[in-house]
Amino acid sequence: HVLVNPVHHVPPAQLAMQAEVSNPLTIPTPSNDFDVCTGNLHGPIVLERFKIYLSTLPTAHKVLLLTEFKLGEGATIERYKQAAHQYHYHLLASPGSPTGGVAIMVHHTVARDPPKLEVVVPARLAYVSLNVHPDPDAPPLNLVVFYGSSIGRERSVLTRPLEKLLKEPCLIGGDFNATTMDSDSTALTSNHWAWLQGQEKSGSMVDAIRLLADPPPYTRVRAYRGTKSYIDRIYLTDLA
Repeated sequence: HVLVNPVHHVPPAQLAMQAEVSNPLTIPTPSNDFDVCTGNLHGPIVLERFKIYLSTLPTAHKVLLLTEFKLGEGATIERYKQAAHQYHYHLLASPGSPTGGVAIMVHHTVARDPPKLEVVVPARLAYVSLNVHPDPDAPPLNLVVFYGSSIGRERSVLTRPLEKLLKEPCLIGGDFNATTMDSDSTALTSNHWAWLQGQEKSGSMVDAIRLLADPPPYTRVRAYRGTKSYIDRIYLTDLA
């Protein structure tokens, strides 16, 4: 089993692209600890702003699971990869339009060579497999980035591939665009996802932030009629 230690909340970077970062998790590895965090980039992402974002990242952030990853007009993914490389990150992305898209950034200290990005649902669901466990015989951990939807028919398309991933050791982070408890939201109660709540209740997906002794009611503040909504999450499967 992967040992996961929640660490303190990291405030969002105050940038024009308004990157929002939820509570990261620290995973012990044989060489050094690294944390995993999820953030919403509010695309399209102007390349220069992306470089500013990279320059502000704490060095402890070894893996970032990013949603709403859309390239700026006229830009190519290679230019973004080059920018990430300058800050010692591999950028693996499945960009979307107009606001969708997912990306995973892996620090060079975690993987010397770029891991292979497995795109399950373009711009919605992708993952990389990394050997992060102190036990060398342990199976790799799938680091999954997920960009959910509040639309029922779109959720149904995402449910089956998620269920398949749950059969393997996974850490799943991203913007789920869904709530599972009344306390998660004061205005988005219609955004409830019964399937996701069922996975929480069965233990198939463990909400790592709720493992905190005093978990925060929200991992981010979302301006929706002056209310807050807990929709950015990091889960561990029961095999992780």
